[in-house]
Amino acid sequence: MLKVQPSMSSFKPIQTVLNLLALLLAPLYHTQNTSFAPQVIQVFSKLIALLRPLIYYARGRFFTPQHNNTKLPPYYTVVKDENGVTDPSEFSLVKIPKNVFDTANIVSWTLASDIKYEGILTPRSRDIVQLQCIQPGGRFTAIFKVVSTFQGPDGIIWEAQGTAFFINEFLALTAGHNIWHRNLGAAIEVTLHADERSTINAPGIACVAVAVHARWAGFYQHENDFAMIAIGEPLNSDVCPVKLGIDTKLPCMGEIIGFPCDLPAEAEGSQLIICQDKVTAHTANVSGVIKHEINTVGGNSGSPLLIGGKAIAVHTMFSERERTNYAVPINRNGNDVPQFVDVLEYMTKKAGARPNRVSLLGQTILDTHSNQILYGFE
Repeated sequence: MLKVQPSMSSFKPIQTVLNLLALLLAPLYHTQNTSFAPQVIQVFSKLIALLRPLIYYARGRFFTPQHNNTKLPPYYTVVKDENGVTDPSEFSLVKIPKNVFDTANIVSWTLASDIKYEGILTPRSRDIVQLQCIQPGGRFTAIFKVVSTFQGPDGIIWEAQGTAFFINEFLALTAGHNIWHRNLGAAIEVTLHADERSTINAPGIACVAVAVHARWAGFYQHENDFAMIAIGEPLNSDVCPVKLGIDTKLPCMGEIIGFPCDLPAEAEGSQLIICQDKVTAHTANVSGVIKHEINTVGGNSGSPLLIGGKAIAVHTMFSERERTNYAVPINRNGNDVPQFVDVLEYMTKKAGARPNRVSLLGQTILDTHSNQILYGFE
């Protein structure tokens, strides 16, 4: 089978045309010691990068989106065979069995949505994180790209890209839909990748267990689009875990750092991107979430929303109707980090045989995932 990555960017044809134009013009400017073509290409690339936010903003503000929000988001890799591409939105919703986990708060499993398009809301630029911030001891060394693998009921394999951030040497937070898709169910494999410029960790850190809020896996409640990931071996001491805070100072300015799939132009989805803008407050329209105007693109889901250098929420979604971005608050509405830590310490056997802060309800197997054992906790 052939993996096909749907294009996240409408800029690639423009980039190609400009590159060809630069190559055609190069002989006119050629000298004995240098060629003008690479310089022209570099200038055009920078120009496109600068114009991206304006074009995205104009497209979202003045034109009706052509996508269908029920479809799989464009930052999912589609696996194509001789029968064509299967659309997972045609599959039935995958939910945890209610008769087994009626009172469950957290669902966890070991490893071998309403997931909206992200929103460009303002002309504010999104910039590549400075190199010193991702080198040993840097403030963003704990933010990783998360790649999740799903298997549909027809056997087709899908991959999703998002962002996750470590809160200690073993555990990272991310969006629930990054590891539990509403039509594909539980992820069967999850790996974490540092910024490609970083020298701290080799790419492809395998995760050994994950936990998602039961109200996401069972009812797809947006305020519980929240998950935690565990790795088997600790990160090295050069990684600085993200500190957690509380959202008591809203409204204020905030920042989101993650791995959007459209930037940078020469290495899409492989380098950390930062953007800053206004964070307002908890919203009445979507209960229990925080509204913000920080520009995001597919791949930013799971990024930390930072205020004063501390993560107060996990970015999760964009509302087309409201024209705003949302983030799920940490340690609110049942998204309790200590309980998730307890669950994953139990699942990875790092804290004895039984959890301390939660109770193990039992285990079950999804109808659509016959080899995936789920554990429920309350």
